[in-house]
Amino acid sequence: AVTLAAGTYTGSVTFLGTSTDPDLDPQHVTATFVLHVMELHFAPSQLTNVIMQGETAITNFQLWTTNQGIMNYSVSADQPWLALSTPGGSQTGSLTGPATNTISVIYTNTAALTVGDYSGTITIAAAGGWSTNLQALLSVRAMPMLSVSPPLVTNSVMEGQNLAPQPLLVWNGSADDAIGYQVTTNQGRA
Repeated sequence: AVTLAAGTYTGSVTFLGTSTDPDLDPQHVTATFVLHVMELHFAPSQLTNVIMQGETAITNFQLWTTNQGIMNYSVSADQPWLALSTPGGSQTGSLTGPATNTISVIYTNTAALTVGDYSGTITIAAAGGWSTNLQALLSVRAMPMLSVSPPLVTNSVMEGQNLAPQPLLVWNGSADDAIGYQVTTNQGRA
């Protein structure tokens, strides 16, 4: 099989009529063939997203063809946290330029993911066995969470004595995102 680069190719075949009868004028017929070799493109070349556990995010990528004609394609993802807005479609190129299809990639089911980095693959396939991969990278971060320890402070003191200071540790459960806090009491002498 011959592999052709994207572009338009033309060729012709001429059929020459012959006859043994001198009174007949043989005819010549030409058939012209036009072949549009299409190429599917996508951008960006890689998808990257950073989200917090349990959140959902959406990123898009575009598909387009070179040359004129119709190309059917399919898209699929290999991870349960990657969902696609469509399983495929048709791309129509024309003499005036390519049409662009936008595919949404939904980062979902992230509550089940632990904090860390993940990689998935989106496969774009077209007729004739052509396929390519688009890498989707996901960084899952912990939700900012205010924590205090100990959660309960119990002491005994004799009347007239001062209570010994009791430290409380306050921290953010996320190493990536800042969180603010304010300390108040429900007792005036705390």
